[in-house]
Amino acid sequence: MRKKVTWILTPLLVMLMSFSYAQEKTITGNVTDQNGLPLPGVSVLVVGTTTGTQSDFDGNYTINAKVGQVLRYSYIGQKTTQRTVGASSTINLQMEEDAEALEEVVVTAYGTQKKESLTGSIAEIKSEEITKVASGNAVTGLTGKVSGVQIFSNSGQPGTAPTVRFRGIGSLNGSSAPLYVVDGVPYNESITSLNPNDIESISFLKDAAAAALYGNRGANGVIIVTTKKGKAGKVSVNLDVRTSFTSRAVKDYDVMDGAGEYLEAYHKMLKSNDIVENGTDEATAGINASANLFDGAQGLVYNPFGGDRTTVVDPTTGKLRSGNQLWTSDWEDELFNNGSGIQSLYASVAGGTEKAKYFFSVGNEDNTGYNINTGFKRLTLNMNVNSQVSDNIKLGMSANYANREQTGTLTNNITGNFAWVRNIAPIYPVFAVDHATGETVLDDKGNPLWDWADVTSPNATAGRPFNGFSNPHALQTLNVNKSVRDNLTSRAFAEIKFLKDFTFTYNFGLDLAFYNTTNYTNKIVGSASPADVNGRLSEQFGRGTTYTNQQLLGWKKTIGEDHNLDILLGHENSDYNFKFLDANKKNQFISNDISASLFAENDGAGNVTGGPTEYLLEGFFARMLYDFDNKYYINGSFRRDGSSVFADENRWGNFWGAGLAWRVSKESFMDNVNWISELKLKSSIGQQGNDYVGYPDNTAVRNYAPYLDQWDVTTDGEEFNLNKTVLGNRDLKWETSTNFNVGFELNMFDNRVRIESEYFERKITDLIFNRPLPNSSGLPSIPENVMDMQNVGFEASISYDIIRNQNLNWTVNLNATHYKNEITKLAPGREFIDPGTVYRWEKGSSAFDYYIRDFVGVNPENGNAIWYTSSEFEADGTTPIVNNQTEDYSVASETSLGKSALPDVNGGFTSSLTYKNLDFSFALSYQFGGYAYDAIYNDGFGGGIGENFHRDFNKSWTYDNTDAQLPRVIDGTRNYSVSDLFLQKSDFISLNDVSIGYTLPQEVSNKIGLSKVRIYGLGNNLALWTASDVQGFDPRASVTGGNNSVRYATLKTFTLGLNVNF
Repeated sequence: MRKKVTWILTPLLVMLMSFSYAQEKTITGNVTDQNGLPLPGVSVLVVGTTTGTQSDFDGNYTINAKVGQVLRYSYIGQKTTQRTVGASSTINLQMEEDAEALEEVVVTAYGTQKKESLTGSIAEIKSEEITKVASGNAVTGLTGKVSGVQIFSNSGQPGTAPTVRFRGIGSLNGSSAPLYVVDGVPYNESITSLNPNDIESISFLKDAAAAALYGNRGANGVIIVTTKKGKAGKVSVNLDVRTSFTSRAVKDYDVMDGAGEYLEAYHKMLKSNDIVENGTDEATAGINASANLFDGAQGLVYNPFGGDRTTVVDPTTGKLRSGNQLWTSDWEDELFNNGSGIQSLYASVAGGTEKAKYFFSVGNEDNTGYNINTGFKRLTLNMNVNSQVSDNIKLGMSANYANREQTGTLTNNITGNFAWVRNIAPIYPVFAVDHATGETVLDDKGNPLWDWADVTSPNATAGRPFNGFSNPHALQTLNVNKSVRDNLTSRAFAEIKFLKDFTFTYNFGLDLAFYNTTNYTNKIVGSASPADVNGRLSEQFGRGTTYTNQQLLGWKKTIGEDHNLDILLGHENSDYNFKFLDANKKNQFISNDISASLFAENDGAGNVTGGPTEYLLEGFFARMLYDFDNKYYINGSFRRDGSSVFADENRWGNFWGAGLAWRVSKESFMDNVNWISELKLKSSIGQQGNDYVGYPDNTAVRNYAPYLDQWDVTTDGEEFNLNKTVLGNRDLKWETSTNFNVGFELNMFDNRVRIESEYFERKITDLIFNRPLPNSSGLPSIPENVMDMQNVGFEASISYDIIRNQNLNWTVNLNATHYKNEITKLAPGREFIDPGTVYRWEKGSSAFDYYIRDFVGVNPENGNAIWYTSSEFEADGTTPIVNNQTEDYSVASETSLGKSALPDVNGGFTSSLTYKNLDFSFALSYQFGGYAYDAIYNDGFGGGIGENFHRDFNKSWTYDNTDAQLPRVIDGTRNYSVSDLFLQKSDFISLNDVSIGYTLPQEVSNKIGLSKVRIYGLGNNLALWTASDVQGFDPRASVTGGNNSVRYATLKTFTLGLNVNF
């Protein structure tokens, strides 16, 4: 009987055991570090499957697995550990620190390196920092966060890329822009094509040791963008939704916004000028000013108060008479969208196994624009896949598509909305009015008609004297200015390991760009008015293609125990082709349709233009990295580049870099210096090139064949004419930048304090200068390599973990950069060069030292401005000779005032704090020293007919204010011509970004089926403090701090967002 029972039970036990091994069960556990503290974010993966999870804030995790399966635990800085699932449903784990994994790895030229081994200057920003800002492009949001790098938002226009400068000024007539590299391959498109959410990291290569391998394109620094890739584990879905609200970041200049206020000021200007210019007595001058306020040579024409045109302003008191009926409209309110905003949506899917990983994303942004009928739309699609085909072969590819649509750009100085609002007197309406009743004129559909400054408005006596026959509100509504650009960026690679220590990598890059720009000028008014061309259409179509091939052969070998060698040989060739077609037509047939086929005739003899452009580059390069015992480091690199920009005899150039580093903290004599965690000394030197050459009449447009004469073809009746437009120069060659760098890195108190400081020299030789030619040549100039320049300075940054524990972490960072720019060589035979601005280039001065007339003050007798006629001084060397003064601007001499547009120091400050699930951070940028010429403030004193005044008109000389500090305002700019009167200190502190977020507790997220939920708010350009007391002045706009009168104003942005992972 017992044997029978045993016979029956045995197979049952086997079945139960088999069932238990096949049955999936829930495993729970807790993960801690070597000190027993919880580790959040530990990846837990069932080996051989896509099943995975992460530990929560308290280190707890839950995962389903079968008995016998293996769980792999991985976390940055900890050794990867595996545990086999057994009978227990609980697996707790204490991870061990991985000293090697803790070493930070940064992206460098053609690869990666441990930060400890760097001999050059590289700064890296991770994705967490990039996505904390509200900016639509990744680089703008990093303003002030990288020492030695200045980032300027030239325009608030949606979709506009920033200007970036590395360690000063890289060129005078060429380009100072850095090279962008995306996933290992140089990138020719705008950074605005990339969605910041798709970026894993951005590296800034600042010196020759870091950037020399990029040869002729690395002289102005290199920005390496690495996009996100998939990771082994379960499928991870990320969803990010944002809504933003925008407004002006800085209040506009304080111009007069009331009709009465303006008329009283204009009356005072007329009266004062009559007294001074004509010797008229005060009483008569007041009567004349009132009588001529709307009529006469300087009459304003429009009378927004109606009634008697000669008595609107009292001739005795100069004040507006009471009881007048005012008709008015607000240009600013009509031209700008106070409720403008940005809507963005981003979603990504990532995952894979140890053999194959993938990452897909889609992003959409819709920015309505602050300026009416302007905006920016962007759609991005991103894919990144790679496969470990075998132990020795790895394949991968990525593709990024972007569709960008930018609408409504205006650049004309008069019709630009931002300039118009400041310049037009507040007596002129947006929409036409009956000049007798003040009522708005409507069309047959009840819509208001625009005021075109003509005499078609009912009861108008004449047209508006200010910018006649124009209206920016109408132009923004009736005209079409749209640019659509499609970009496809694709990268593919194959990596083969062989003979144990060798790796061969082939990289292929393809950049495709298609653009279509439409510029339509309406048939009603403006340059396309009925008397002219009855509507004009200009269409530009272009296609750019860049192919890049790279072959890299690497050899890494550790010889003995202490000698580490890393050698790289490479070849790269790039082929850029661009072709465009520009077609122009006029005489529109149907008003509401701008199809080219509905325009009756071609617009002029040159109605269709276009042509191809090709730019070829080829380079051979080598790099060696050597270190002994992870303590002493030597690297060297060499590249020989050929560029199709130059003639055969100057086509090839040699570029190189070398660096040394010593980790002092690894020495035995530092063993007892416990407060120093890391100390490294480093130095580098090298040479790079710049093959950018601009056209003589517009250096912002690149000339891809400056060694060749260039011609235009025109027709005169039936004959063709060849006209030489550019004189080539076969002797032209690279601008060369020789860089020296020395510095140190110091980490203290268990790496809580981190300091980096570097001294740098950038010596740029063979700068290209467009030498003027005699008028008899028929050409303006010829480009030649005749100038030298240098930038010398230092940069430093310090980071401090003020609090660092389980629940609370607070880190701050301060960085600063100082440099001096100096022109060290001019063109032969030239004592100075006038670049046609407020600067003058002289040997020993900087490229942005001011050279303008020196304003002395105001003549109290007549209100005229006084300038120095020379820069001669008394014996003390500081007191100007009094009789060297004049009221005649043409006699006054320009002089060097010892003032520069370049700041003495610039940098930034960041603070990041986390408390449990709450995070808060902000970023400041600043600069001190330097001056900016404020042309917009100057415009407020033009005194032209119908031009508005800045409210500081009340500080100018008038017949009843003879002790004024500002000169008398005259019709025209005689007293307000360019001088140092309008130099403003460009010191500022800017609150660029603020981020606050809350992440739901993990148990709450789990209950709703999500792995992470974060709610956050962002602020951008929230506050600005300047040393100037002039409202509206914004020195952040450019390298020189100067304000462009038609610049699209910087915008303030508030954002609410939701980020969900599952």
